[in-house]
Order: sequence, then C-alpha cells, then structure tokens
Amino acid sequence: MAQHLLQDFVLLLVAVNPILAVPEFVAVTAKFDAAAKRRIAIQAVLIAGGAFVASWKFDITPVPILAAATALALLWRDRPQTKTEAQEAAAS
Repeated sequence: MAQHLLQDFVLLLVAVNPILAVPEFVAVTAKFDAAAKRRIAIQAVLIAGGAFVASWKFDITPVPILAAATALALLWRDRPQTKTEAQEAAAS
C-alpha cells in the first residue's frame, strides 16, 4: 500500500510539475489581489490533494482525475456571472 501511495504521489508530482507551475501562476494571477491569489492557490492544492486521495481510494492513477478537475474548472470559469461577481469585476 505504501508503495502504491508513493507511486501515485510521484505520478501526480510529474503530471502537475509544481516548479514549472509557479511562473505560470504568477503570470496568470498578476492582476489579482493577494486574497484572490491565496484563494486560487488553496483551490489548486485542494484539487491536487483530492486527486491524490481519490487515486488511493479508488485505486486509479491521478492523471484522469486531474484532467476531469481541469475540465470542470474551465467550465466553471465560463459560467454566467452573478450580479455580485459582475459588480466586483467592474469595480476592479
């Protein structure tokens, strides 16, 4: 079991590659304030952690889980905005 967890962790580490993701994160979130950057970073960690836990629980590799999470995140980004979100976007 420990070998399986280590194998999934390494696979997830290679797939996500956090060292190369840092410059992308900085570039993409350049216009956001510190609180928004923190929220985005926490969401990313929770998604990756959820993929790792799901890979252990359901005995599958984490890569398809990350692909599904990425697709859901892209769909969520393109959803219609609420009035509050539109007002916040207009204010910034």
